[in-house]
Amino acid sequence: MQALRRELHAAWDIIIDEAAASGTYTLGSAVRQFEQLIEDAWTPPDSKIHAIMVNSGTIALYGALVACGIKPGDAVLVPAMTFISTALACSWVGATPIFVDITPGTWTMSLEAVRALLAEQEMLRRTITAVIPVHLYGSIMPDMPALLKLAREEGWKVIEDASQAHGASLIVDGETWRSGTMSDVGCLSMSGVKNAGVTEDGGCLLTRSPDMADFLRMWRDLGRKPDDRYGFHVPGVRGRMGKLAAASGMVQFRHLDKWNMCRRDIAARYTAAIQEADFPLSTQIVPEGSTSAYYKYVVVAETPAARERLEGCLEEANIETEQYYPCILPEQPVYQTGQLPYVIAGDLSVSRHLAACGTCLPIYPELLPEEQERVITAVKRAFSGNRQQASMDRTESLEPA
Repeated sequence: MQALRRELHAAWDIIIDEAAASGTYTLGSAVRQFEQLIEDAWTPPDSKIHAIMVNSGTIALYGALVACGIKPGDAVLVPAMTFISTALACSWVGATPIFVDITPGTWTMSLEAVRALLAEQEMLRRTITAVIPVHLYGSIMPDMPALLKLAREEGWKVIEDASQAHGASLIVDGETWRSGTMSDVGCLSMSGVKNAGVTEDGGCLLTRSPDMADFLRMWRDLGRKPDDRYGFHVPGVRGRMGKLAAASGMVQFRHLDKWNMCRRDIAARYTAAIQEADFPLSTQIVPEGSTSAYYKYVVVAETPAARERLEGCLEEANIETEQYYPCILPEQPVYQTGQLPYVIAGDLSVSRHLAACGTCLPIYPELLPEEQERVITAVKRAFSGNRQQASMDRTESLEPA
């Protein structure tokens, strides 16, 4: 962010001058320009995309469910390994999240687990009206075409949670699709920690439906139409994005492709080093034809003890790690204490293992080559010369939760 100070200050100066004259700091031309920037960059192969800015990724998910007509009594398929907003938004509209497992390697929603649920739970199957695939850590679910086909057959709405996948892409039948543009509606978090966001909370909805776009533009502003300040046409929320946020988002978005390339280069270097050394670590698989945004670079040890040893070695080298989502969603207190209804499909074993044994290595565009080497050296130190300990770790078993 320090490198962008001059660009940000110049953008904010314009907004402050405009706001001083108009008296408004939300929506307006800056927000529309930001939306247009995304529409121009991410237009899908078959039609125009409409971008609707809101004030958080959580509100984007909530709006997507409302716009898709999800209502009390419905059930929505959600991966067990994701941020809680994906599930909470379902509860806000009165729907019940059904937690399904993720696929080994890609760590995105398991289509096999979804099909198993449909085959085994006929009564539950009848209540499902939507599915929310999450492009975890920046990588698009590779089974999106198959999931979309299944959803059409079942009559479900598909809502992409692309909050971590800004600029990620997937090639389908020779056409390149950006994250969030393949489904009925896509959702992005634009918070300041994302690959390209705003300097506060922010979010974005993407849809190819002009009618849905019109609805969401009213919904985010308490149900008002742009030209009818005191007319409220749908039951909306206070979900507007501010002009200062939009200005900062435009500054960052123009650097997104370059930043994502830096992230991919760092990820490639980490992966090559781990594979060359044959360490007992797994990394996320990005299938051929898919391009990850690498919001996070996660390595998964064989056991929690091995993860802790890795984190300890990195901490000794003054390198920060993060156990990103150390708890799967149905084990969160809000569900365990009975405050919200939910359903678990299957044993969620892949999700549990990722939560218990995964940790993040540093990855951001400004990470220098020598700093990357420090990370690699610390990882090597955690496993080199510790083969006996690693063998002991392998004998551990994860207790079922």
